[in-house]
Amino acid sequence: MYEKDKNFSLYEMYLDKSLKEAEKSKDYHLKGHLLDRMININGSIQDSKILAVVKQLIAERYTSLEYAHQADLSSFYRLLSNLHLDGLSLQKIGSNESNILQKIDAEIKQAPSTIFVADYLITKARFVFFDEPLLKSYTQEAKDYIYAQKMNTDSKNKLLRRLYFLEITSGFHFGYDVQEMLAVSQKMHAINLRYKFADAFGFLFYLLYLFANQKHNEMKLELQKNKTLFFRNENQYFINFIQVLSLINQGEYEKTVHYFQELSYASNFYISIWSKLIEFYVNFKLGNLRLCFSLLERIKQSLLKHKLLTFTCESSTILLKVYRKLLQNPTMTLGSLPEGIKSPLHVFLFTQLSKN
Repeated sequence: MYEKDKNFSLYEMYLDKSLKEAEKSKDYHLKGHLLDRMININGSIQDSKILAVVKQLIAERYTSLEYAHQADLSSFYRLLSNLHLDGLSLQKIGSNESNILQKIDAEIKQAPSTIFVADYLITKARFVFFDEPLLKSYTQEAKDYIYAQKMNTDSKNKLLRRLYFLEITSGFHFGYDVQEMLAVSQKMHAINLRYKFADAFGFLFYLLYLFANQKHNEMKLELQKNKTLFFRNENQYFINFIQVLSLINQGEYEKTVHYFQELSYASNFYISIWSKLIEFYVNFKLGNLRLCFSLLERIKQSLLKHKLLTFTCESSTILLKVYRKLLQNPTMTLGSLPEGIKSPLHVFLFTQLSKN
């Protein structure tokens, strides 16, 4: 606009308004672009007062570069930690865990704001997800730091949401107390509802912890009330997965059978393998032992095919061994819970089978 009609005041007004919006939304790249334009138009005016303004704008631009760099870098490590949680070998993408942790520590020391520091601390904990002692230590470090800082409510809630998700997923994997994990998942759920975050996995784990705490009616009510916010067309199988658990709780095994054609072959591996394990349990309860032999092989092949996906893998592998023993002797007494079965879903299946 300024280049066309040289209307300096109007152009500056629009730039100033856009700059405030960029600051509000924390869009550091847009802020940098707008500052460049402001420096350009003010720098062309040879006036001592204007040059003082340019000097201030240049200082702001340098700061915005630092923030943009940290925003990009923290986002990159956050995305990389997502892949790590899914068992992707970091060596395959030209990196390794120890080097990444060292780089994150270096960034923490020079991060320009407490929000970036907190973000890095949470990401650092995610990189050691399968190392339980380190995970607990890093998670506590991140939590202590966040609560010690003076942040606006929105920023703090969004950071805590990431931390809560890390706690409930690690709690599911390592088998932490389900009442404590439900309390944490409720906090996360409240934040998701407040900001309308369509966090499908977060909602799924919240429902699973309700199930693990035998709050079956509350689970069904939450699903009915909030399924349109959290579940889209591409992950409708989450709904059917919860429906299957509800039917099993009611002892209506035959009504679950038609769901497995979809669930056991879902695009999400965890839903797929958990559904295969539940499908075996259902058919064992129905006395379909010949089918169970076939299902046993499918579970084995699925675990072998996805051996890098280590989340709840130990629980699934040991439960598979229990299934194999049951087929050899369907009337056997299972005894106490095997040490490696940790996730509440796997514990539930074993406990139900123990009631034979």
